[in-house]
Amino acid sequence: MNLSPVIEQFNFNDFDCYSDFTKQANLECSQISKGVFEGSLTQVITPNVILSHHQMNQKIIQEGTGLKNYLTFLIPGNFYQDFIWRNIRFKGNTIGILRGGMEHFCISQSNFVGIPVSIKQEYLNKLALDLGHPNFIDDINQEEYFHISERSAKILQFWVLHICQSQMLNEHLISYEVPKMIISSIIKSEKKRDLRFKANNRTFKRAKDLIHNEPEDCHTVKELCNRLGVSERSLQYAFSELTGVSPKKYILFYKMNEIKRKIQSNQYNRLIDVTLAFGFWHSGQFAKDYKNLFGKLPSQHLRKSVQT
Repeated sequence: MNLSPVIEQFNFNDFDCYSDFTKQANLECSQISKGVFEGSLTQVITPNVILSHHQMNQKIIQEGTGLKNYLTFLIPGNFYQDFIWRNIRFKGNTIGILRGGMEHFCISQSNFVGIPVSIKQEYLNKLALDLGHPNFIDDINQEEYFHISERSAKILQFWVLHICQSQMLNEHLISYEVPKMIISSIIKSEKKRDLRFKANNRTFKRAKDLIHNEPEDCHTVKELCNRLGVSERSLQYAFSELTGVSPKKYILFYKMNEIKRKIQSNQYNRLIDVTLAFGFWHSGQFAKDYKNLFGKLPSQHLRKSVQT
């Protein structure tokens, strides 16, 4: 077996290409900020550890599940930047833990940098045992995140970024030293289960579930408030804090992503059929809003899907 690390690099200047690529990892992506998408992904792969470095210029929703048989440690690549994961706001010194098959829901900010580290669970368990922490996997099994020290976070961020950006790959550093840093940082961390689990988190999750599960319904802010039993002010605050956009814009952007997916899957032959199904009656305004979001007219996506 070849144990030498392998590096893979990808650049994206189109959201459709990025979205198609992430589907390979069971991720469904939606763009919720206006403009042409640009992004990149670097992965350093060994038999037991995968280091990743990804950058995106737009605000993106990712939905999916964790990589089977791996524990993925979600690490912000920029200490002064945050992101939303499972309705929790992550700062630069917070590590999230995504297990295989576990629900993944993430909202990354514009110009986001992420450096997730995926480690085979069997290998991680053996390594923790060798390091004198036989109960490490059991101890983190019920946790979703840990706050590590600022110093530990900056060291971890530095080394993962350095490895991903370097052409001289050291298997010992990747497969032993980085996992060791993660284990050590978590062992010394504070466990605070109540981080961000407040009323606004619950309000956002309930509203988000309605919007995502019923994308073709004509949801309004007022209707959501009535169904959730919350005030409009509470709903506005929850979305503003957790997504950076109003609930009205969130609904609009998510519906447009669903329309794009319908168009590209050839479920509709005419654009007007899909727009009417999602409650858009003014085709000219819809086309303008669509182009502002994705940088392309909906008719261009329709022609592309028909040709393919």
